[in-house]
Formats: sequence, structure tokens, C-alpha cells
Amino acid sequence: MKSFAIGKVIEPEVKRTQKGKNFVEFGLLVGKSSIVFSVWDDDNNYKKCTELTDGDNVCVIINPSVTDKGNLRFYVSNIVLAPEGLRETMLDLFVVKK
Repeated sequence: MKSFAIGKVIEPEVKRTQKGKNFVEFGLLVGKSSIVFSVWDDDNNYKKCTELTDGDNVCVIINPSVTDKGNLRFYVSNIVLAPEGLRETMLDLFVVKK
């Protein structure tokens, strides 16, 4: 089941494996939780992710997947810079205030 998250990018960094593959690793802070994503150079979103800077607000479409060992993994299906105030607007729409 696809889901989305609006959050802040933490320390994006382009890395290289010993076999010569490139990937971007970045954290996504959503509320009080965070998750680390790795986007490989053969992924459609690689170019977008290389342009991220620390502190960018983004909207991410996330796909879950189960590995052959049974581990749950999350993959970036799409990522865009979020307009200022999007998170607050979404909270106003969906969160019941007391």
C-alpha cells in the first residue's frame, strides 16, 4: 500500500560503493520520527534526490516492499519539494483539534 509523508530532509549525501554504484542517502524527519532512505543511481528519482539540501521540505510517495528474507523495506516512489505551509494545511484538514 502506497503512502505519503511530508517532512524535512536531513543530511543528504551522495555515496559510492566499492563496485562503483552511486546512491543518495538521506534522512526524512516527519513529526518526531525519522527514516533513512537510500536512492540508487539507476532509480528514476536519483537526480531529484541529488539536488536535495539539508532542511528542504519534501512530499514523498513511499512504497513498502518485503525482501526475500522477510524484512519490510520502504522505497521512494516519487519525491517533490513541498510548498511552504503544506504540512500545516494537511494537518488542518485531517487532524481533529480539541
